[in-house]
Amino acid sequence: MEYVDPVWYNIKNMVKLTRYLQSSDARKLTREIAIKIVHLKGWSIKVEKAVDLFLEEWIKTAQSFVDEVYSDLEDEIKEHAYKFPLIVWPKRSYMSFEGRKMNERVLDFLRKIPGIRKYFIPREITDPVPKIIIPGVDYSAESLVFTRSLLSRTCAFDKARLEWMHRDARADYAKDVVCFGCEDFETLAKAWFYGEVDSWHAYIEALSTLVEEALHHMVDHIVWISRYGVDDSKEHYWMNAYGDFPEKVYDAIEKHSEKYMRIIRRKML
Repeated sequence: MEYVDPVWYNIKNMVKLTRYLQSSDARKLTREIAIKIVHLKGWSIKVEKAVDLFLEEWIKTAQSFVDEVYSDLEDEIKEHAYKFPLIVWPKRSYMSFEGRKMNERVLDFLRKIPGIRKYFIPREITDPVPKIIIPGVDYSAESLVFTRSLLSRTCAFDKARLEWMHRDARADYAKDVVCFGCEDFETLAKAWFYGEVDSWHAYIEALSTLVEEALHHMVDHIVWISRYGVDDSKEHYWMNAYGDFPEKVYDAIEKHSEKYMRIIRRKML
């Protein structure tokens, strides 16, 4: 079943979608940066055009960061994929050491049975970067996708049908689409353009949010059956609290974080 028209994979259309869905605070910061770009470049273009150019560069930068982190972690992610929990495995069990080890033993056994073994071997990750990243948007990606709003080829769908992210969520992912929340968008926008951060920790956390949503996207690749509509706490546990994998992810994020400071400013000015 199709949920997203491929027209939205085009980055200029992604920018239109962003402008349609952005929160008021994100829109205000985006415009502030666009005015700064026009002033510094001495362009005789409208601020609205500079807004589009900045958002396009932000999305490209986010995609580039994910791609670089994945390049460092490709082998680790492929190895860790073999430990992804069975959909039917009890959550409480998976979140204990013995339960996780039992889950791995069951998976090893199933992978030895002819006829069904291939369904328990992770599929290849063919594209680690989410196809659609919408920055500064606090709507739920799941509601955007599963209301089939993105089957519209224009920004004519009704935003009143969409839900907000859960209160503690910083971003949301569903079916190739990342809605990247306002707070972390602002953190990365200021870091990537002005080179300013409230704290280095907040900057790393925002980058971690971006990579975590990309990992959700990679799970779409590695699993054979849909895990939408089920409790995703096991998936979060697999990413964030299982062995040394979270530490390796953090190290890769930190490795690339410094060179991305002011990167959009360098590219655009």
